[in-house]
Amino acid sequence: YVAPDPNDVRAKRMAEREFNLSISTNGLPEGNSIVSGRYFQPNSSEPSLSVEEGLATTLGWKLNDVIRFDLGGVIVEAPITSLRKVRWDNFKPNFFVLLNQAAWQNLPASWIASLRVTAAQSAVFERALRPYPNVSVIDLDFVQRQVRDIIRQVSRAVELVFWFTLLSGLLVLAGAISATQQERRFDAGVMRVLGARSRQLLRFDAVEFALIGAIAGLIACGSAVAMASVIAANVFEFQYAPNWPLIALGVALSVVLVLVIGLAGTRGARASAPSLSLREAT
Repeated sequence: YVAPDPNDVRAKRMAEREFNLSISTNGLPEGNSIVSGRYFQPNSSEPSLSVEEGLATTLGWKLNDVIRFDLGGVIVEAPITSLRKVRWDNFKPNFFVLLNQAAWQNLPASWIASLRVTAAQSAVFERALRPYPNVSVIDLDFVQRQVRDIIRQVSRAVELVFWFTLLSGLLVLAGAISATQQERRFDAGVMRVLGARSRQLLRFDAVEFALIGAIAGLIACGSAVAMASVIAANVFEFQYAPNWPLIALGVALSVVLVLVIGLAGTRGARASAPSLSLREAT
């Protein structure tokens, strides 16, 4: 098979790579779902293939296309009768291409099985496999630990970006408040002359900074969620589920921090005498 687009390096590499094919005799495997076509029919005498939809899209394969595989010099040729969606994150044996019994034709195969071995049984299990050097063992506990470590490191990186963004925003806020002290004193003086009390000025400032904190928190948390979603979809290839309570906590924390810094920075403007504030402004 030749990729339809010669400039598509990924498609060309996948078309020329070695494939691990499997045979399906007991129905649709767990974690697989048919998105197009019809799955293998029991006792069918016609060879057929079932292909993972992502691979089919990359290589330009469609239903009823006839695909040829070279299995160690033995040519297997069969049409695609179904496209599957595969959950690759379920730690189950999954394959891009499945063949039915008619397409397999009793070709030589390697067998795969899974079993649970406790920590106490691992030494006995290793000794039992020593006489069989052709048996390969994959420790899924180790793989899961590696995946968890990678996800934990990525999460820490995203958290670092969040805290850095929040700290930068607070510094910018403090600078903006410092730069507008004269205008704030003038505004406070005018409002005092018109009859506003200190509590009213405090409420006005509290509403202003609470809104600023809420907007900043939503932007920061939204950016963090978007980054995590992109990383989850493009790097780890699984669906990201946002932690909404944690997001709400982040927004609330942003509101509190901005509110505290804002009220502390404008305290002098609220406490200044109206006559002095208006005299400075003029």
